[in-house]
Order: sequence, then structure tokens, then C-alpha cells
Amino acid sequence: MTCELIDLATGLLPVIEANLHKSFDEQIAEWQKFYAGSAPALPGRLYRDYADVEGGWLAIAREKVWPHLAERMDRMWTASRSIRAVHQDIHGRAVQSLGYTDALVIVSYVGIGNGAGWATQWEGRPAVLLGLEKIAELNWHHEPEVRKVLAHEIGHLFMMSVRGDIEKLGEDPLLCLYEEGFAQHCEHVMLGKETWGCASQSGWLEWCLSQEDYLARRYVREMHDREAWRRFYGDWFEIDGWRQTGYFLGCKLVQRLAGTHELRALAAMGEDQIKAAALDYLRR
Repeated sequence: MTCELIDLATGLLPVIEANLHKSFDEQIAEWQKFYAGSAPALPGRLYRDYADVEGGWLAIAREKVWPHLAERMDRMWTASRSIRAVHQDIHGRAVQSLGYTDALVIVSYVGIGNGAGWATQWEGRPAVLLGLEKIAELNWHHEPEVRKVLAHEIGHLFMMSVRGDIEKLGEDPLLCLYEEGFAQHCEHVMLGKETWGCASQSGWLEWCLSQEDYLARRYVREMHDREAWRRFYGDWFEIDGWRQTGYFLGCKLVQRLAGTHELRALAAMGEDQIKAAALDYLRR
């Protein structure tokens, strides 16, 4: 049970910093050149995330990411150091508290806003990809916040390992609610308390706790519209001004089930059983 850190960011950050005075097209060319030599498969994975976005990945990079890189350089450097400082400890906690037995790869990189953390595979091995540009945007660059991100994503990997599937459960609102809630619950288990790494706004937890019934009713009402229910997830979307409320609902669902189910059994639960449990929670 090993944990390997592939630190692409340390090589790329000086390249980005040295080219900040250049045009956007020139900066993107240098970014692509770096990955062509160090991780040629990575950019394509990042691009595919925006296949359905008007203007594609290039529009996202131009409008949402590159205009802010200069102001976020210090935070990205801090995030890089934080990852190096905590990754082995978090892996140890996953082994001890979850029973996670797979080797783990952690990749730090600078991308195009795809996500602070991404549970996936790297060269055929379970991996967490950490996007420093997104971590810096969310101010999650210090060690405590990086711990939360890593713990959440390892929660996803644990579920994948138990289910024997390298993919997430799929584009279904009830399965997504459960899956993100499971990862959030694993974060709490690994870190020994309720840490709510998904919170990026002051007062978020207090508001979610006071509005749990409202959020549940709204989720049921909107879950037949993908564009509507996806607004419960991701920091570029919001419900009544509050981001990532789906993680709160999902965690409350899983916490409820954890009273009568072991963690491994929760990870292995069948899709029909998940949907029934999620609907029961939401309607109650």
C-alpha cells in the first residue's frame, strides 16, 4: 500500500510565472508545451470536461482561469507545499479508518478549472488529481483544507475499489447525491470529525442545517431537470446564493444510513437500493 506523489505543478508554476506578461495565446502555448513533454495525456482529459460548453475548454481558460493566475500564484505555490506535507498522512488515515488497500497516486497540476480534486486513474492506477488553480480560487491552499480535499477524493476511490468499478455511479441525481455524500462522509471519518471541506462560504453549514427541509424538497422538485439539479454541485453554481449544497444533503443521507450499515456495505449498495434510500430521505 504505497502513496506516490507526481508533482507536475512544481515544474509548471515557474513556466506560468515567467510568461504572465505575454498574450493569452502565448501563455496557453507554453502550458501545452510543458504537458507535451511531461504528461501528454493530461490536457485531453481536461479538455473533454468542457466538450458541451460553448467555446469549449479554450473559452473557459480565457475567461475564467488565465485572468486570475497572476493574483493566485502565491496560493498555488502554498498549495503545492501543502500537498507534499500532508499526502502521506492522509493515505495512512485512509488505510487505517476506511480499510483502503489500493496503491495511490496523487498528481498535482495546474489546469483549466476542472476541479480542486478529481478521483480517477493515472496510468492504470487509482489516483487523485489536484488542480492548483482551482484550489487557489477556493482558498483551499493551506494544509487543513488540502487534507479535506484529499480525504474527500479518496472516499470516492474507496467506493470505486469496493464496487470494482473505476467510474463513478453515473449521471443520475439520486446516485450523484449518494456518491458525493458518501465521499463527504468518508472525509469526516478519515479526519475524525465533521470537517465539511465542501464549504467555501462563511455561514454555509449553519444555513444548510436551517434549510435542510427546503433543500430536500427543492432537490426532489428539480431532479428531473439535469441543468437544475446540477446546480447543487460545483462552485460555479449556486442555490439561493449558496454553493455545493448537494454535498450537504448527500452527507446527511449517508450519515443516516451509517447508523445501520458498515462503511464497506454503504460503498457496495446497489443502485436501486441507493435510489430508494435517497428518495426516502429527501421526502422525509
